[in-house]
Amino acid sequence: MSNTTNNWPRIGLVALRVAFIFFIIQILPIDLDFWTRFFRLEWSTGSFENLFGLTSWSPHFLSASHIPQWGIGSFANQTIAFLIALTGAAIWSLGKPAQTDYTKLYYWLRLLLRIRLSIAILPYGLIKLFHIQIPAPTLSDLNTAYGDFLPWKIYYLTTGASSAGYEATLGLLEAAGALLLLSRRTTLIGAALITALLTNITVANFAYRVGTHVYCTYLLSLALALVAYDIPRLYQLLVLRRQAQPDRFLSSFGEKNKRKKQLAKAIYLLLVLSFTIAIAIQHHTDRWPYPSTAGIRNSAGYYNVREFSINGRLLPYSLTDSTRWQNVVFEKWNTLTIRINKPVAADLSRPAIEYQPDLERTYESAGNGGRLFYSYLADTANNLLHLQHKNGNAAGYNLAYQQSGDSLLTLTGTTNTGDSVRIILERNDKKYLLKEGRRVPRKI
Repeated sequence: MSNTTNNWPRIGLVALRVAFIFFIIQILPIDLDFWTRFFRLEWSTGSFENLFGLTSWSPHFLSASHIPQWGIGSFANQTIAFLIALTGAAIWSLGKPAQTDYTKLYYWLRLLLRIRLSIAILPYGLIKLFHIQIPAPTLSDLNTAYGDFLPWKIYYLTTGASSAGYEATLGLLEAAGALLLLSRRTTLIGAALITALLTNITVANFAYRVGTHVYCTYLLSLALALVAYDIPRLYQLLVLRRQAQPDRFLSSFGEKNKRKKQLAKAIYLLLVLSFTIAIAIQHHTDRWPYPSTAGIRNSAGYYNVREFSINGRLLPYSLTDSTRWQNVVFEKWNTLTIRINKPVAADLSRPAIEYQPDLERTYESAGNGGRLFYSYLADTANNLLHLQHKNGNAAGYNLAYQQSGDSLLTLTGTTNTGDSVRIILERNDKKYLLKEGRRVPRKI
């Protein structure tokens, strides 16, 4: 293939110039925010979220506070990048096009697209493979009414509860697609696979308002740009059923540079292996995105509130009382959730994979408007609990607890507003079809 502009139609040259500037702006880390984030990361924690935060970076000209979260306005940064690309391409066209080797330029653009897309998709595949991005529902989730969830939480819960390895399969396909991008020979297969996966993910983002629709659309544009290179030959072969010319372009890599290229691939694969091992180890030792601190021994379960007293006044069981607790859930970790007959403001934050200290992990409460979520510190030597509301201004509690066998738990103490409380909880051995088996016959 000749490296002159004579082989490029005018519209093709314009499109390439625009695409080159548009993607370069969004691929190279020229954003000051990237380097600010880089130097502020909690590297000492050794957590995978730090590296993931860099791989999922995308440039922006306007901060999130200055653009709407939804609608066409959420693509303001991409619109600015496109306008810059149009302006740059117009200025570029005023020069001497014969001096530019556009075929080689196209090759280098596709190489950068392959690298960027692989770096972005691979971590997503790995955290799906280990069920980290979309974990299984908690006991509190299973005791929250369907209508009390935000749409994105419903999507995450149904995906996390899916059987037959659905999430792990998605992760494996994403990781495979990312690795296929490392070779020119398998780029089309990898890009096509990622395009199919990202199309589904992007549509789900818009439908359920997950909050990453802009980033998903950006990654989808990278995959489509890679697939577009082979579309003319595929059309010739599959639609017109004519002989298609193979891609005969040879890069300028010499034997020495080929060795460097192979070394770069080897280093990348070594980093992938290290990242995978790090995720596996952290997943085994940590409960992310849930807190990793263990709860009170032998307390996990669903409890009915047998008795509830406040300031010495016993409140009888009632579905309409807005003060009395209706039921309580103790998770396996240090989270306690309460159902009351009062509107609970849902945490409107979206799922984000970023480093959070144990007490600040809010994934379980995010998107849930049916229960009050408390994180507690337990003094097991003196049987004391300090309850702190996770996502709002609800009253905190300082309580002493006493376990009676496996079924009763008595809490006595005060709220941070000075009210005294005494609560007797009775464990309910509640069965869940999700855990019992959905295809096993049941008698009611």
